[in-house]
Amino acid sequence: MPRNISESKSHTCESHYTFEHQCNIHQHDLWTPEETAKYLRLELSTLAKWRCHQSQPDLPWLKIGSRCFYKRTAIQSFVLKNTFGSEIQTTSVI
Repeated sequence: MPRNISESKSHTCESHYTFEHQCNIHQHDLWTPEETAKYLRLELSTLAKWRCHQSQPDLPWLKIGSRCFYKRTAIQSFVLKNTFGSEIQTTSVI
């Protein structure tokens, strides 16, 4: 048990740091539907419909509690899979 507040904060930060590295997911790797819609230049309702009807299997999402998120890598992959033309870039788009 921590003896004072600074020990408590240190312990909490270390635990959070360890958890993030074990899962290999950082906070900025999970995008909200709002962030995703803005990046893809879609209406928020379009993403909601895609989730409801499962009409875009190339854009998986995850649910944590009552909130849903998109992985940055999944968005990146979705963009690449939906890029057409003679000069398709395979480098990072995000």
